[in-house]
Amino acid sequence: MGCVDSKSSISIEERAIMIAEEELGYGNKYSRDVDFVHRKYSVSGLINAEQWRDISNSLLIKSENTPRNAKIEDFFSSFKSIDGKLPLRSLLIIGVLLSEGRASDKARLLFEIYDIKNQKSLPKSIIQALVDEMLDISINKLPILVCPHHVANEDEVKKYLKDLRGYQEVSKTAIIARFLGTGEGEEQEISLSVFVKNFEDGVTARLLTAHGLREFVYCQKPVRKSRDYLTKNDKKKAKDDGKDKKEEKTSSDSSDSSSSEDKKKKSKNQKNSEEVQPEQPAEKA
Repeated sequence: MGCVDSKSSISIEERAIMIAEEELGYGNKYSRDVDFVHRKYSVSGLINAEQWRDISNSLLIKSENTPRNAKIEDFFSSFKSIDGKLPLRSLLIIGVLLSEGRASDKARLLFEIYDIKNQKSLPKSIIQALVDEMLDISINKLPILVCPHHVANEDEVKKYLKDLRGYQEVSKTAIIARFLGTGEGEEQEISLSVFVKNFEDGVTARLLTAHGLREFVYCQKPVRKSRDYLTKNDKKKAKDDGKDKKEEKTSSDSSDSSSSEDKKKKSKNQKNSEEVQPEQPAEKA
């Protein structure tokens, strides 16, 4: 799968997940409408079975299995508590990730989901929690919807998801930095206005969709560096290592040569000594 989104660059595995997501029916809804209806029917941040039915009927989204997708109930059940209730917060995030809307509207909705006291400011720890849930929904929960008819090889989808989960942690830091609008994510708090403004950047705006998040995470995969893509530091280090080895070899060769010369001189001196040695007198009878 490529890191530049186009119809040709989307992998078969990613396309299968996207098709399964579309079958929920959020795609033709506006994000603000989805948010409003969910909040209208929820009580204390929770949604019971009857309220969930009212939400589904009002928005015309699929909450039960269909002939085309027998995994819808499994997907929503993955969010349910022991008493069978659904968390409003998770459903609101799903709505933002899968529905239509301007980046500024979606960013504002995400911020408001966590700004319960309407303080117009959130600490970095809350932004981290937001990113964690967005990644969990996009990488671990939504793929539950994929059925055999969505893809020819289910093993390839499993491998793709395994790769995504492997890159998830390292990607999280980069995503948090983008949400906070910093290179290293050093800001400890952020206001609503700054948060929304950060999504004017095209790359950051793409992180407001489940597909965009998975794409970003997949693009964090480690790439083996070829000679053409070595950084200046890599090249300098390789050059220095080569230089050190060459000097070491030269030193070794010089030492061996010196030792060889010493041996030759010693052998020559010994030969000369034997040649000038006086003849021993014969013993008298």
